[in-house]
Amino acid sequence: MSKPVVDNPLFERLKVTYLTKGNLITHLKVQNESMFIVLHNPSTNAWSVQHVKLQNGKTTDVPLTIANKDAVSDIFLDFGGCHCIISTFTGENYYINSRTLRSTCLKKFRGHTITAVGWNLEYGTNSDTGFIIVGTSLGELFETSINDTSSVAYFKFLTQFQINGKQIPISNAFLVVARGDTIDKWFVFVCVPGQLHAYSLNLNSEEAVQQQFSTFIGTFSEPSSAILAPMFASDVPHWQRMVPSSLMTHSAFVLGPMEPGVLPSKYCWINEEGLSIGSVNVLKESDSDEFIKQGIILKHEKANNHIDYPLAVDLTEFHVMVLYESSIVAYSSYNYRKYFSEEVEQEGSRKCGMARDASSQLIWMFNEKSIWKYRADKEKRYVWKVFLDRKDFVRAREVTQDDSKLFQLVVRKQAESCLAEGKYSEAAKHFFDSKHAFDAVILHFLQDQDAGKRKGLKEYLLMRLNSDNDPARILVLVIWILDISLTELSNLRKAADDAKNGETGVMSSAESEAQEMRRTLYEFIRDRRVLDALNTSKDAVYRMILSHLDYETLTELATLLKDYETCARVFLLQNDHRAALNVIKQHHLLDLYYKFAPELLPVIPIDFLAALMNKEIFHKIDSTKLLPAFYKCIGHKDQTAVAFKFFEQVLESGKATAPIHSFLIQLYAEYKADKLLDHLKKLGTDRENLPYDPGNALRLCIRKGLNDCCVFLFRLEGMYESAVKSALEIDVELAKECARELDFKDLSTIESDGCEDVSKHVWLTIARHMVQNKFGTADVLKLIKESNHVVTVGDLLPLFPEFTDVEALKQPLCDCLYDTSQKIKEQQQQIRETADILDALKKDLEERQQCIRKVKPSDKCAVCSDGVMKKSFVMFACNHFLHWDCFEDYMNERFEKSKVVRYGILKKEYQKLEKEFNLEESKIVKDKMVFVKTKMEEMLGEDCPLCGELAIDLIDKPFFSPEEYAAEMEKWSM
Repeated sequence: MSKPVVDNPLFERLKVTYLTKGNLITHLKVQNESMFIVLHNPSTNAWSVQHVKLQNGKTTDVPLTIANKDAVSDIFLDFGGCHCIISTFTGENYYINSRTLRSTCLKKFRGHTITAVGWNLEYGTNSDTGFIIVGTSLGELFETSINDTSSVAYFKFLTQFQINGKQIPISNAFLVVARGDTIDKWFVFVCVPGQLHAYSLNLNSEEAVQQQFSTFIGTFSEPSSAILAPMFASDVPHWQRMVPSSLMTHSAFVLGPMEPGVLPSKYCWINEEGLSIGSVNVLKESDSDEFIKQGIILKHEKANNHIDYPLAVDLTEFHVMVLYESSIVAYSSYNYRKYFSEEVEQEGSRKCGMARDASSQLIWMFNEKSIWKYRADKEKRYVWKVFLDRKDFVRAREVTQDDSKLFQLVVRKQAESCLAEGKYSEAAKHFFDSKHAFDAVILHFLQDQDAGKRKGLKEYLLMRLNSDNDPARILVLVIWILDISLTELSNLRKAADDAKNGETGVMSSAESEAQEMRRTLYEFIRDRRVLDALNTSKDAVYRMILSHLDYETLTELATLLKDYETCARVFLLQNDHRAALNVIKQHHLLDLYYKFAPELLPVIPIDFLAALMNKEIFHKIDSTKLLPAFYKCIGHKDQTAVAFKFFEQVLESGKATAPIHSFLIQLYAEYKADKLLDHLKKLGTDRENLPYDPGNALRLCIRKGLNDCCVFLFRLEGMYESAVKSALEIDVELAKECARELDFKDLSTIESDGCEDVSKHVWLTIARHMVQNKFGTADVLKLIKESNHVVTVGDLLPLFPEFTDVEALKQPLCDCLYDTSQKIKEQQQQIRETADILDALKKDLEERQQCIRKVKPSDKCAVCSDGVMKKSFVMFACNHFLHWDCFEDYMNERFEKSKVVRYGILKKEYQKLEKEFNLEESKIVKDKMVFVKTKMEEMLGEDCPLCGELAIDLIDKPFFSPEEYAAEMEKWSM
């Protein structure tokens, strides 16, 4: 046995000032700060009990009527400090209640020297003991009940203990109950010299107590049997232990803790062999289990060549306190080492005993003349180490919970122990509770990592995550946990694939575990904090998940983040195009229709078309953005059919744009060439309002050799020479139609030599074709009338072969000569008229030459008041200057509507001719430009619009229209 600790002892001794006044202290008991002291006056042989209320020091003497030759053998006090029983050697027994402090003789107890009382912690009150057990010096055990009026309800025999037929005293008795819902389990511990017995009984306590006491109260007669009588129906106890001993050996037994609602967990039994210290567990499930387990037997020590038997023993929270003749010693209840020892002052008196107050945790020691008390001083200071060595971490944590540093150490040791034992989940929890350094904990789990350690690490990280609020740390923890979970899931998936046995509907354990793991993983990523963290670095998270080839998790996460683009892309990676389309359809994502059309259309064209034709989508979608995908479908029959169906619907809805029209024209050219011309005609012939680019369409038709479409487009473009050439390859009548249209397209009111030259060239081209292709002479000559005499016989004659029959030319020549004669006469008349005009003009010019007009830099435009020389301008004889564009605008405002339209046509035609001339200088184009310009000038007139005939015509025209006049009047109204 190791030496006791002397520095800073566990228990501090304090001497209590107490005056005996000639009396001797024979017994002392204290509970709940209620002390009962038995005093004996040797001179008068008087006996009394002094009650001390420790809270205020109030003392009360209670005399005892004891015969001269009799003496008090023992005193018993319940744990509440209310009920006190005093017994004498002759079998007289007295009861004192701390509230009344009057001694009453217990007549039913007469003849029995009480040596042990088992108090009832569950049913005992301040006014009633409840049913208790009483042991006697003759080994008899009784059940009784006493109230505060000293009334004994009953006194029933239970059993008797003997050794070799000889009666032996009962040293100690304890009554313990383990409460249940309806049935309680009662235990009785009885100690006799050399023997320790334990009995048990399952009992409906409430019913038994009510029945027992209702009998007594109702009839004022004793019940027929004791409540615990069934416990002793058999002579064989539930548990017992015996050691060799004599009848006079020292014997004592103590249980602890003894508190209401608390089951005892340890014991100390003094017997012939020594001090038996161990544990008690009354909750053993099987009746065959031993609920008293000895931890050690401490042999009795010798003093002065004889055995030093203990005089008294009691249990503190962590120690066994033993009183010897000359010392008081404290042994640990857990490692059984001696941690405290102190010699006791004799003062010439015989030592009497020791008592402990369970409520105040004070140990009271006394002899005949003095009283001391021992107070614990940090009694548990070393106990945590004992528990730690025994790996009793629960108790170690309990005793260190007030010391955070020690508590953290204990928890860390517990975590390391669990880690070493492979209890990784528990280790994770304890590491978290220990507040151990994060990196140190991680190293523990990363060393020799296996599946179990990986799981433990994940649980630790989860606990850290739930307790952290820093966004950066949360992100790191979330990604780490996710990576571990994905690794676990990947391993389970691989194991499930390996375990497949080919039986339909049979799920292996690995598959079941994988499903459960996936469910747990989904619950994790659905957490709001986790989802927010993942959203901040979702690209990195996506890459990590893809590295595990876990498309299902990636799809789930993308859906939770409402990242439907990634969700659709994952399905496409798995070649599940319909699932990708369903994602887009479900959320009506127009941008994704545009983005994934090139991938969806080639694989599932029918499904994709159905999605596009959905009413809700069709009216919102921008079909132009789908064109890149549909252009790729050219060359694939099924996809082309989808394209036709979709874009024809778009065309009917009126939402077609120029690019869509161009695409449709290309589709028709590739796959429905015979219907292209009809399609073009449906789109109209007004070049200014065409929904497509006719130039691009023309190039496409030329490349594809679609002459009929080329003719149509050449005519739209005003390229009649090319239109006629293409038409001649198809039909002469079509060529004639093109030629006839030349005089009525845009320039229907224009007559000029330039226009006639173009027209003549076109008709001659037709004639040349007819001659070359052996058309009849009469048919060729008909072109004269058909062209409205744009071509003449003289123009056609050079085209015929040398040996053409003259007879066929006779009548046409006569008609031509007659027409020519008429024209000569008309020309002569025009010459005469022209000569007259020229004479007038010559005279006018001579007059005007005498008048000089000068333009100065300061001259202003009469319309816009800007400098006249900044732009092209016109000058009138009246000295009005107008910019050309101001002149046009001024006249347009005063033209009739038909003239405005006509002037606009002329102006557009002039601009078109100007562009053609800039690209290729052509005499024909130049002549056309001069002709159009002249016509425009004629419409504008030579007269000054500000002071000429136009101004005179406008004299009777109001300055305001009726609407303008009403508006102006409204402005001036008060």
